[in-house]
Amino acid sequence: HERLVGSEMCIRDSKQGMKNLLSMLVLMIKEAYSEGCRTFISGMSKGIDLRCAEIVHSLSAQPEYKDMKLVCVLPYAGQRTEMKTPLDSYTYSLILNSCSAVVITSPKYENGCYKKRNSFMVEHSSRLIGVIKEKAKGSGTLQTINMAKRAGLTLNIICLDDNPVFLSTQTQTAVLF
Repeated sequence: HERLVGSEMCIRDSKQGMKNLLSMLVLMIKEAYSEGCRTFISGMSKGIDLRCAEIVHSLSAQPEYKDMKLVCVLPYAGQRTEMKTPLDSYTYSLILNSCSAVVITSPKYENGCYKKRNSFMVEHSSRLIGVIKEKAKGSGTLQTINMAKRAGLTLNIICLDDNPVFLSTQTQTAVLF
């Protein structure tokens, strides 16, 4: 199984930077599939988690990926309330209603519920596909990457700070939710 991880982040020059990032994620997911991975796990948080789930959802509708599965692992039952835009709420509901399985690791929001979700996903994965910024110290994304390293998972990480193709020096900034 694959664990798809990322964080809510700012992408400069959002149009081209985000397009480049999503294209790279599509390639990484297709590569994992070509190497035998059929089940992909998403934590369904706003940002990269949701975008990756959307990619798997779209690919699984194509005939050549018909055996691709998406498992959504939620930290608590009411996670949907975290979606800030109508589009994210719609995408979240669409994916949750059409995925192969939903796992809820805590009945309600409580301290540590995200860590519990992340641990569950790492324990049920062989590879992690993720996106991180260096300034994400203390983030759930970094925590999950460190868990995956300790568990010996194959890591496919895009570090935004090391890849100027995803960022631009232009002053226009967009927040990815």
